[in-house]
Amino acid sequence: MSQLVMLLPAIKEGAQSAQFRAALDTDAGALAGLLSEAFPTETWDGARVERDLIGAADVLDTFVVEAGAVSGADAEGTLVATASGRHDTTRFPGLGYIHWVAVAPRARGQGLGVAGVSVVLRALRGRGYTQAVLETDDDRLPAIAGYLRLGFVPIYRDPDHLARWSEVMRSLGEHRGGRLT
Repeated sequence: MSQLVMLLPAIKEGAQSAQFRAALDTDAGALAGLLSEAFPTETWDGARVERDLIGAADVLDTFVVEAGAVSGADAEGTLVATASGRHDTTRFPGLGYIHWVAVAPRARGQGLGVAGVSVVLRALRGRGYTQAVLETDDDRLPAIAGYLRLGFVPIYRDPDHLARWSEVMRSLGEHRGGRLT
């Protein structure tokens, strides 16, 4: 089953977050741990982080947050959130692409996902992108609610997307007591 797709029709000047910093090569192991924790069905190690994020030619920026930068988190140096921006000239030419947004389960509910996407949008805007796209899974309701708040809208790239988006919106309405914000 393909992922759902969302488009941000116009990137406005995104918020800057002092919590986020650019990922370093030395973050590969910690970033692998964060991504493995946030996406348990994925297999991450330092080599994959280097290959698919930090050293990938199509990844423009990867940002991270250390636990010491947020309240109530683990020891300083532990990564608790990440977000990347990339370009996909084959599937989404001319659009900035929001890539691998992850927040450690213990740090969720603090707005780090939305803050990370905002930082990436700011970087994409600085690189000349005026629109952005992302892909997500049907069950990532809190993330989808955040993307909607940022102005992303569902787009229908596959025949089953209309029905799937309808179900996501119904679930969001139930989850939020009828509110999407």
